[in-house]
Amino acid sequence: MLRLRWSLCLLLAVLCISGSVDRVGAQNRTGATTDPEEARALNAIFAAWGRRAPADWNISGELCSGAAIEDSVTDTNPAYNPLIKCDCNFVNSTVCRITVLKVYALEVVGPIPPQLWTLQYLTNLNLGQNVLTGSLPPAVGNLTRMQYMTFGINALSGPVPKEIGLLTDLRSLGISSNNFSGSIPPEIGTCTKLEKLYIGSSGLRGAIPSSFASLVDLQDAWITDLEVTGRIPDFIGQWTKLTTLRIFGTGLSGPIPSSFSNLTSLTELRLGDISNGSSTLEFIKDMKSLSTLVLRNSNLTGTIPSTIGEFSNLQQVDLSFNKLHGPIPASLFNLSRLTHLFLGNNTLNGSLPTQKRQTLSNIDVSYNDLSGDLPSWVSLPNLKLNLVANNFTLEGLDNSVLSGLRCLQKNFPCNRGKGIYSEFSINCGGPQIRSVSGAVFEREDEELGPASFVVSDVRRWAASSVGLFASSNKNIYIATSQSQFINTLDSELFQSARLSASSLRYYGLGLENGGYTVTLQFAEIQILGSISNTWKGLGRRRFDIYVQGRLVEKDFDVRRTAGDSTVRAVEREYKTNVSENYLEIHLFWAGKGTCCIPIQGAYGPLISAVSAKPDFTPTVGNKPPSKGKNMTGLRCLQKNFPCNRGKGIYSEFSINCGGPQIRSVSGAVFEREDEELGPASFVVSDVRRWAASSVGLFASSNKNIYIATSQSQFINTLDSELFQSARLSASSLRYYGLGLENGGYTVTLQFAEIQILGSISNTWKGLGRRRFDIYVQGRLVEKDFDVRRTAGDSTVRAVEREYKTNVSENYLEIHLFWAGKGTCCIPIQGAYGPLISAVSAKPDFTPTVGNKPPSKGKNMTGTIVGVIVGLALLSIFAGVVIVIIRKRRKRYTDDEEILNMDVKPYTFTYSELKSATQDFDPSNKLGEGGFGPVYKGKLSDGREVAVKLLSVGSRQGKGQFVAEIVAISAVQHRNLVKLYGCCYEGDHRLLVYEYLPNGSLDQALFGDKPLNLEWSTRYEICLGVARGLVYLHEEARLRIVHRDVKASNILLDSQLVPKVSDFGLAKLYDDKKTHISTRVAGTIGYLAPEYAMRGHLTEKTDVYAFGVVVLELVSGRPNSDEKLDDEKRYLLEWAWNLHEKSREVELIDHQLSEFNMEEVKRMIGIALLCTQTSHALRPSMSRVVAMLAGDVEVSDITSKPGYLTDWRFDDTTSSSLSGFQTKNTESFSTGFVTPGSEISPRNADAKPMLGTKINEGR
Repeated sequence: MLRLRWSLCLLLAVLCISGSVDRVGAQNRTGATTDPEEARALNAIFAAWGRRAPADWNISGELCSGAAIEDSVTDTNPAYNPLIKCDCNFVNSTVCRITVLKVYALEVVGPIPPQLWTLQYLTNLNLGQNVLTGSLPPAVGNLTRMQYMTFGINALSGPVPKEIGLLTDLRSLGISSNNFSGSIPPEIGTCTKLEKLYIGSSGLRGAIPSSFASLVDLQDAWITDLEVTGRIPDFIGQWTKLTTLRIFGTGLSGPIPSSFSNLTSLTELRLGDISNGSSTLEFIKDMKSLSTLVLRNSNLTGTIPSTIGEFSNLQQVDLSFNKLHGPIPASLFNLSRLTHLFLGNNTLNGSLPTQKRQTLSNIDVSYNDLSGDLPSWVSLPNLKLNLVANNFTLEGLDNSVLSGLRCLQKNFPCNRGKGIYSEFSINCGGPQIRSVSGAVFEREDEELGPASFVVSDVRRWAASSVGLFASSNKNIYIATSQSQFINTLDSELFQSARLSASSLRYYGLGLENGGYTVTLQFAEIQILGSISNTWKGLGRRRFDIYVQGRLVEKDFDVRRTAGDSTVRAVEREYKTNVSENYLEIHLFWAGKGTCCIPIQGAYGPLISAVSAKPDFTPTVGNKPPSKGKNMTGLRCLQKNFPCNRGKGIYSEFSINCGGPQIRSVSGAVFEREDEELGPASFVVSDVRRWAASSVGLFASSNKNIYIATSQSQFINTLDSELFQSARLSASSLRYYGLGLENGGYTVTLQFAEIQILGSISNTWKGLGRRRFDIYVQGRLVEKDFDVRRTAGDSTVRAVEREYKTNVSENYLEIHLFWAGKGTCCIPIQGAYGPLISAVSAKPDFTPTVGNKPPSKGKNMTGTIVGVIVGLALLSIFAGVVIVIIRKRRKRYTDDEEILNMDVKPYTFTYSELKSATQDFDPSNKLGEGGFGPVYKGKLSDGREVAVKLLSVGSRQGKGQFVAEIVAISAVQHRNLVKLYGCCYEGDHRLLVYEYLPNGSLDQALFGDKPLNLEWSTRYEICLGVARGLVYLHEEARLRIVHRDVKASNILLDSQLVPKVSDFGLAKLYDDKKTHISTRVAGTIGYLAPEYAMRGHLTEKTDVYAFGVVVLELVSGRPNSDEKLDDEKRYLLEWAWNLHEKSREVELIDHQLSEFNMEEVKRMIGIALLCTQTSHALRPSMSRVVAMLAGDVEVSDITSKPGYLTDWRFDDTTSSSLSGFQTKNTESFSTGFVTPGSEISPRNADAKPMLGTKINEGR
């Protein structure tokens, strides 16, 4: 028996030893150790770069273990960066050598340490997307085992050493986007195993060495943005394995060698910017595998062969800026996969093919000699079409289709020979703004895409853009910024910019002939400054500028011109002459500059503003055509309104009278109606949906004012902007609805008296009275209507009137008529007659039409102005606005408390909400909380809403209810939930919000049915939430601390745009004045320590909670999870532990198959900064946004907060502190704790608030 026991013990010992060996093998299968010299070299490299390597990368540890030797971990895995890989088969498998080193996009700054060149067993080296400086030394030739090497996107300089030719095993070489100098080393030609060669934007110059003829295994070659000389080498035709070839932006000359016909494996061919030596398309005849064919600006001649229809894989074709002639083959328009076609700037003739594949949705044929009638497909929806500068027959074409195109045909015929304008100013990519000098820069924020044009409302100017950004998933044609620019008072002008991938033109139309000064204004708001110490600042944008066909700037670089600053604007002035009544400004990309910094497609023209002013004394007034000369739309306003008579195509309309287009808080779009209507004028909307007519001259007035403006905020509406302009008339003002479906309608007219002061103003200017009559469909509905009197003698209170009427002949007429009543001259001569802010009509029936314009392509123009013949324009815009806003004394009844808030929300009736939710049907319930349920509802106008029904017994009393209404109503932002209104009838208290179909962020991340959010979406959600909080903290009129930021209070709309919700806990403050005071509130797990323990509330309380949300976004898990091991249970503690061990990668949600490691590390770093113990160490939310956007570096993170080691959160029950939901959270759940469960400094017996046992509360 004793012997048996001994044998068993021995067996167990052997098994234990075997298990230990197996475990060691998991770390290092061979027991081999890293060569100590290489270990020292690697640590020296990281020390020189000031970067922290993973914890096991030190001289006393074993580098070649774990991921370094696991076959499942490859260098392409973004989760492992930096990364080394080892080969442990040296010296009888006892020594490991480092074979792979990846330090990719980690913002490494400085020279390459010399120790790198001692790692002679490296086969794969990736140092791309950093800020490496200095030279690439000859010692690079020591790495003779190298197969894959990239230094792309860095700041390396000096010559590329010839020793690179010693790397004869090299398969891939990337040196693009650097600052190298000198010639291309011919020794690279000895690397005959090369399959990929990227030398674009590297700074090299000279000829392409003839030794490159040996690189016959090349599959990808990028030779772009280089000052290389000579002809395109014929030997490129020997690179028959090529699948991708890019040669553009160089000094190479043509012709394109006929040997290129051997490159039949190509799927992507991009050649361009070739000087001299013409070529035909003969060389592509056998390239049937092509999906992308770009031969832009390649000096092509001849015709487009009909056999191009055999290239069935083609998706993009760009043959623009060549000398091609002849007709367009019909077969080209029938390619089944073709989506983008660019044939502009040739001499093609004939007509457009009569048939087109539906997939072909972007077509540019501008600047050709095409003619004839347009085919029927030009009116198809979702079609981007540029037909500028041709000779098409446009007679009979519906003006709603390609409106304005006639003005942009050959020789720009509109007002040719009769200049009517003398200047124009455009805010490129942005809204209309007025500069500090008073100049009005007109809006130009149309959604111009790859092939588009736009003509301004009054045919004063136009724009044309063509081009598709290469390799970009998101083609962005407008850039925006929140930067303030240091050398201009007009920062807003530079906060948007128009982008183009190829060619961008602006036109002045109908200009009086003479000399002009053209002013172009720029600011680089897409590429960071190079002093930013990030690879995102290494980009270079270069383009050419032509004015009236004359080259005025070659390789223009906005940022360089601004002194390498991205917060300095650039202005350029050019003298030119207008002789044929039009002016053309052309920004053209000639292939120069980097392509992909900071994103794919960051190249091409960029401009913020365009203006032209005469150098002579003009004889025209620069106003739209004299009324009556342009009669467009008049046919629709003849007797019985014949347009669409008998065939209603619309069911509603909304007009912002005298103002620009705006969207109300309810989502309704009020179309612009800000034409300069004078004493005898009319206007018809561009899609014939509505019209307006005004007649009358103000008596004894030197300044006839037909639009009044104001900056007032109106106290009983969320849509103050709607009332900041108003249309005036001296006699008769009519609005028409055209082409309406017959049936019953509700007409809504909205007013605010913004010209005459209130009578309590204690000034004679408040003694005026305006009175006029209102007719709807010929029926008198208001007699002697007085806007101010109806508003309770207030000039900061809006008035709304609704009238029921019937449409029987497809048109509706609203008539405002002055019957001689009211004062005439207070506060100015001519202050009388009709005044109106907005007009709308909505059906009282279920319409059978969709209210969209007749099927057509992109609407390229604004409102079409018509004018009565023979009357000259007599008016000049003048805004005479004196606003006195009276503070109201506080009242104490429930109704008065709501009525006297600064902003009064819309009030719903209880029966209206009961009907919307189907009597609060349980199937419509979205969530349940301590204060009652939330229901999904549908209002009578079709809007889906979320209705929060507050239970009578809830602790949210009148004060807190009103507080929430004020908090939400006072702010409007893309990333904040919208409050549509409320109901306060007896015991019924309800809030009505916009309904957000994708629910809350916590459900999207770790609910029962998660949305599987990809990384880019999570990053955008993070940025959106941060921007919403910036608005609350810093930009809203009342500064707001939310106090309960958490994943369940972040809702997602249909596009996954995040919106911060639930302001019932918000504490508003203005400096040190508390406007709304509520108890200490929040949710454990998101509570900042100073707030939880002492009730100390600042905006940094929200910053802390935001940091926790960021970690939840990265990890895809809640801030605490009882199902996990102790070390992982509390997310914040786990994140800090991983950070201290440099193992943050383990925090990443395992559901993410792809992610941007740089962004992950940035978000984790920001989260740890936001959750510092001291609120003073936490960044502001505006700095958080800057760090997320990459505009500033993430600050160094201090030591682990003490509260993580001092406190433990033990669980007993779900709890929320005076706050919103903690459990049973649904997409709009906003629960509260039960009475008596609040914890605050006053009832906590002076003990730390976190001393009790409470749950994390999601």
